[in-house]
Amino acid sequence: MAPTEEILNAEIKKWAQRLDDALVRTHAKGQKGVEYLTNIKAYQNDSLHFMQKGDPVRAFEALL
Repeated sequence: MAPTEEILNAEIKKWAQRLDDALVRTHAKGQKGVEYLTNIKAYQNDSLHFMQKGDPVRAFEALL
């Protein structure tokens, strides 16, 4: 694996974990909050999908 790819994969892992940690402590307030959390979780799932497909650039992009 190329050094750049290793760095990218490490960043994806770091930010995915931060998101997981934050979601545990996050609760929606009102309809807008529910919509925001739904979108956040959708992007998180997109990131996992892209990683499984071997596309770390899109996986990283979906997280941020």
